[in-house]
Amino acid sequence: MVGLIIVLLSAASGAERIDLILIGHVVSSYNPVTLFHDPDPSVRYTLVPTSGYYAVPLGDEDAKRHVKQYFPRTYEGLVRYKFIMYSIPYVVPLTGKQISWLMTAVETGASAALTDQGGLRMDLQYAEFWVTCGMSDLFANDAEEVLQTGKVPYSNARWHLNVDPDVPNQVLLPLLPLGLEQIPALGLFYVVPKEGSVALAEALGSFTDIPGSPTTAPWLLHYEYGKGSTWTLCDNFVNPFWCGMYYGKVEGDLQTDVLMNIIWPSVGWELPTDAALVHRMRIGFRDYIARRSLQVGLIEFVDRFGASVAPAENLVAQADGAEAEAEELYLDQNYDESSARLSIAFDRLEEAAEVALKQKNKALMWVFTIEWTSVTGTLMACGAVLYSLMVRRRYYRQVGTTRMV
Repeated sequence: MVGLIIVLLSAASGAERIDLILIGHVVSSYNPVTLFHDPDPSVRYTLVPTSGYYAVPLGDEDAKRHVKQYFPRTYEGLVRYKFIMYSIPYVVPLTGKQISWLMTAVETGASAALTDQGGLRMDLQYAEFWVTCGMSDLFANDAEEVLQTGKVPYSNARWHLNVDPDVPNQVLLPLLPLGLEQIPALGLFYVVPKEGSVALAEALGSFTDIPGSPTTAPWLLHYEYGKGSTWTLCDNFVNPFWCGMYYGKVEGDLQTDVLMNIIWPSVGWELPTDAALVHRMRIGFRDYIARRSLQVGLIEFVDRFGASVAPAENLVAQADGAEAEAEELYLDQNYDESSARLSIAFDRLEEAAEVALKQKNKALMWVFTIEWTSVTGTLMACGAVLYSLMVRRRYYRQVGTTRMV
């Protein structure tokens, strides 16, 4: 409870955060895109899920219910979100007015936007809707020309990145010393860049399923639409550059950094001068989320034995308070102090785990003592009865021998 109060007070302190709205295949159990945002305190998001397992579109009723619940009810509510993300975009459940709002928000510069897969789903009817409703106008991929091939071409080839340092709006350059170009990846969608778009990074590979079988293809495109800017990712967030959900282990850990380097400049934030330090901070916040989840699970497990978990809960609350302070310092770009507070948060979590385990051991000691006493008492009682009946035979009366006369 103390930790919750601290977090709420921190949120009320007015620290600026970037509001995002994520539309399409965005539920974390199906797509890890939200997991890439969680480690960075600068963003918070609202989900509008329109597809489910394996990116299959939700039924009409379910999709429209989600849109009604989570999509802003007014245009003023929409432009509160400074960045709009579409993942494996499925916008059929949106109304014409909502699509118009989304386009106007970008055109007026109120919001920036990003889409993966070049904006196109593999199923043609929904890919064509992306074009006919006008959403493709916002982004760098000439979706109409791509669909002239009769499909949405996709290559399952392996590749790695090549970042062009000389193009305008190059947001990936600070990540090169961290090994961005060495991350192995797989899978790429075919796009046709529009005139005026800029390719910030290309994938180097052998894309045999893409028309013309190129050895290089765009991976990230930037495009100006009206007063706003948009980004087109020619990959998707379930492919191996981003996650191992379907293809096994991922070797890189720069996913959050790539997204934040896209989002921050789009909303007027400057990129950090020390990308390595900020990267370590994000890894720290990510690890805190995971470790806190484990400690809370441990405390709940100990609580089932009837042990006192209040001391451990207090330590978790202190950890949450320190982590909340680290977030505020991170937003103020005071990364050294933020790192120090985060270290304190980790220490409190470790202490909470130790206290919880001690309480568990105490509770189990009594459980084992009672069980041992019960078993031993039962054994002794049964042994006494068996000894009296079968060995000493105290309850048997001896009789004489009977004979027939």
